[in-house]
Amino acid sequence: MFVFVYADYFDDMITPMFKQAGYIKVHNMTGEHKGLESRAGGPGSHGGLTSLLLAVPDEQVSHLLDIVRNMKKEFPDAGLGAFTFPLEEVVV
Repeated sequence: MFVFVYADYFDDMITPMFKQAGYIKVHNMTGEHKGLESRAGGPGSHGGLTSLLLAVPDEQVSHLLDIVRNMKKEFPDAGLGAFTFPLEEVVV
């Protein structure tokens, strides 16, 4: 499982990056966080967070982490975060 968390005002830039990498259907989950302004900066920040949740095979995780590392180079102060953890069981 791959989870990527970012400030919602980056959504127009970030979602297309994952889609260009071949992840055609990307589901976002949004929420609010009062302390985000000091981390993300920018006058457009109102504290919204967006998370991408991608259930992918283990061999795809490193590719997704590379995408995030490249984003962090491009936007070093944006407070981007990626998390991974193993899926024990998948029922489809």
